[in-house]
Amino acid sequence: MSLLSLLLATVLLELFLPFFNNLTGKNLAINFGNWLILPAIIGMTLFFGILAGSYPAFFLASFQPISTLKGKLGPGSKSAGIRYGLVVFQFAISIMLLVGTFVVYDQLEYIRHKKLGFDKWFSEKQDPAK
Repeated sequence: MSLLSLLLATVLLELFLPFFNNLTGKNLAINFGNWLILPAIIGMTLFFGILAGSYPAFFLASFQPISTLKGKLGPGSKSAGIRYGLVVFQFAISIMLLVGTFVVYDQLEYIRHKKLGFDKWFSEKQDPAK
């Protein structure tokens, strides 16, 4: 799943980077030709894939096979509290990221449409240093 996510993220990056550059007025580029970038990305993908898969593995390994097959599962109130806490934490983080995205977008729109008090194009043409 992590490798599939890496491929999807790479495709989306290549598709939306020109739109982002247009929005911000910058010229950002990802250089995959650098020999350090590709191993670092693959290493981080494998690390986070193993990290994400370790919780379900440890959770399933904690079951006793005999009691599980007999249908005698304990309530697990301790693990349920952690699970609910993680869900609330993830929900809070996603809300903060959405609010942050809207704030940054509004700030960029404000900067792009704010009257500077002078003609930027004219002053760049008159500057002898350029």
